Amino acid sequence: MGTLMHSDFPYTKQEINVYLMDVFDHISRVVDTVDTFRESMTGLLELQMSLKGDRMNAIENINDCKHLFSTVDVYSGIVWDECERSARI
Repeated sequence: MGTLMHSDFPYTKQEINVYLMDVFDHISRVVDTVDTFRESMTGLLELQMSLKGDRMNAIENINDCKHLFSTVDVYSGIVWDECERSARI
């Protein structure tokens, strides 16, 4: 397209060169718009992955707390049972 538009191609007239310049301008705008949309989509996908990572970290923190409290619960149950047995004797 650029070769036809900027060179003195022997089979084209001046009116056709003006038309080709207009077509080239429209194509350039479409390409720029597509690049802008692609960059926006890349940013949105990165944001989504970041939010999923934050959500996963929150779930892992809750899971760690659950393990901590369940361990404490098991040990307190064992100690409570031993205290009741020693009180019966």
